[in-house]
Amino acid sequence: MTQEQAFLALRRSMETYSPLSNETWQFFKQICTFKSLPSQSVLYRAGEIPKSFSYIVKGLVRCFVSDEKGNEYNKIFFEEGMFHWLHDGIA
Repeated sequence: MTQEQAFLALRRSMETYSPLSNETWQFFKQICTFKSLPSQSVLYRAGEIPKSFSYIVKGLVRCFVSDEKGNEYNKIFFEEGMFHWLHDGIA
């Protein structure tokens, strides 16, 4: 997926909430950063407070916690077309 395709997907998602003028979109786009992460990457670590939001263009993001024995517990999944935010203090 190209950066332009990702931004188009983001705009379409945002416009399901409210229409955006081209001027507003261009301003918003200037403060966005496109990142492509490999599978199994860590987007945000537990305990860290993200300084940004993420929009999932392609793929699936799993939020989980681990206990002292290494057991993982899923908290929430973010699918394509969703925004990722700090969830219950766990990202």
